Amino acid sequence: QNLRPPALVGGPRGAKIDSIVAYVGWLMDRDRKSTGLKSLQGKIWRQGYVDGTLKSQIFADVAPALERWRRAGLKLSIFSSGSALAQKLLFAHTEAGDLTGFISNYFDTTVGSKTDVQSYRQIAAALDLAASEVLFISDVVDELAAASGAGMQTILCERPGNHPQPFAE
Repeated sequence: QNLRPPALVGGPRGAKIDSIVAYVGWLMDRDRKSTGLKSLQGKIWRQGYVDGTLKSQIFADVAPALERWRRAGLKLSIFSSGSALAQKLLFAHTEAGDLTGFISNYFDTTVGSKTDVQSYRQIAAALDLAASEVLFISDVVDELAAASGAGMQTILCERPGNHPQPFAE
């Protein structure tokens, strides 16, 4: 695709590691959602969460909303470009405490791209639900279009810090 990523080099161990670090940095600079990069991210995060140097920041209304939805009998799942491990770590180490008890399923790019209709069909099947019984909430219009294309109900979530989204017609 003529993107010119940094070359992975052979030779001494230090040179190999430096070239891998350069490549990972290149992927991150481009906000790539590759499964391998997200897996590496999850492993790095695990160390930070375990040793206490990382705490997940969430909006103040998230923990009360999760509690309210659970009381209402809703089953909550996450579909993220972050690995399932990274998702679990993020929700286990929030400033509001461990929120993993509210989440039933974690889906990542191993089911497919977040902009691919088939990914959402696979998620509905894994949940043993008709797609029309699933409400998918996202801050990305292209993801909502894919979920809608699979038959899911959708809602655009707008939060401070999100990238502006074009309005769907």
